[in-house]
Amino acid sequence: MATSNDNRESVIDSIIDLEQDMFTAVNNRGGESPCQQRLKTFRLMRWMTHSVHKLDYLESYLQDLQEAKKAGRNLMTEKYGRMEGLIPSNVTPEISFTVDTEATWMDELKTKYPRCFSQQGQGFKTYAASELQTLSSRSMELYYNEVKDALAAGRNLLQERYENLYRRLGYASLDLVEQEAENKAKSE
Repeated sequence: MATSNDNRESVIDSIIDLEQDMFTAVNNRGGESPCQQRLKTFRLMRWMTHSVHKLDYLESYLQDLQEAKKAGRNLMTEKYGRMEGLIPSNVTPEISFTVDTEATWMDELKTKYPRCFSQQGQGFKTYAASELQTLSSRSMELYYNEVKDALAAGRNLLQERYENLYRRLGYASLDLVEQEAENKAKSE
């Protein structure tokens, strides 16, 4: 008997499969990007991104990807095109709120875990806004509501994503990753 967590993971796997197809099909100026050659890392990072979302959002986003594929659209190309200013931006109030909230959460992480997150930040808002603009209005509303609910509950979804990532990499917690980085810095 499949559990709801099994179903979530199956939906996440389907999402990442479609994202990977789109990612590897992005036609970069100057040829293939080194990131396109690191698909295991790509898959892990995309899993981390999706690991905190509710099933209704995940199913809606999967539908976005399927509809885009059927229409011949590449959402990854669109995201990177917006990041580079090649495609006009259309930032709605919901996207602004979501990006600002996630940027605040990232600032909290940089304060709490300075060794783990010292390099994060410069393009964070541009990346997040560009990705969110690829969502359907249905998916964006679900994402926006998740962020509002998390904020009201005092949760930091970015921290939860990174906790999930580091657990998957074999660490017990983000606190221990930070401690290990601090110990390493002291011994150098």
